[in-house]
Amino acid sequence: AVRKVATPPAVDGTLTGWQGIPFVDFSILPGYVGGRFAGGLAAAYDSASLYIAMRIDSPLPPRNPMPEHSQAGFHGGDCLQVRLGNDAWKVNLCAWLDSTAGKPALTADGSDLPNGFLQKQGARIAIKTDPRGGYVMEIAVPWQALRGAAGAPADGERWRGTFQPWWAGIDPRFALEGTLRFEKQGTVALNVTIPADGEVSLGLYDLQGGLLRTLLRQEFRPTGNTMVPWDGLDQ
Repeated sequence: AVRKVATPPAVDGTLTGWQGIPFVDFSILPGYVGGRFAGGLAAAYDSASLYIAMRIDSPLPPRNPMPEHSQAGFHGGDCLQVRLGNDAWKVNLCAWLDSTAGKPALTADGSDLPNGFLQKQGARIAIKTDPRGGYVMEIAVPWQALRGAAGAPADGERWRGTFQPWWAGIDPRFALEGTLRFEKQGTVALNVTIPADGEVSLGLYDLQGGLLRTLLRQEFRPTGNTMVPWDGLDQ
């Protein structure tokens, strides 16, 4: 449940005012890459606005070159997508740090709202980066900008909501090819294509998504093809 607050939290990138509001923790493959891609997210509201806070752990500061006028931060890298609605109403939001302009961006998708540029309607967003990697994001969006005359939801009203963080450091172009011949014992060469210089982790998983064995753990690999040997064992 989204908590109703008597005092709105500050929007300054420090998480001031979020004490006592529960955060939901999340991570990508924690048994494989540890806490390198992890974070926490919380939401609250009052009669004036919806408030969202997110902290992100990442090896790098946020990177997203998409300009705000594109209304497409989800195509550029680090960002937060938020989908809210009920049977009568829905909106998709995206928040990110425009790393080219050096300023936060906050928009609604396409024609979801009459005016998808929420900062021009009183919304506030603050992003505080950590030079060692990761960042904190805080957002306040007036209900007037989201729902017009309908205003704030009634206490106890039920909505559907999805909060989806994106990391620029996780590249969908990563590709893996291998020829497996289980009838013979011996080493198998796994050919891996690396889209950009960086640290690579590689593991073997069962059909349920459980990690069986780690082949690479945060090892640097240059752009291009590389070979990773595997002895055919899952332990």
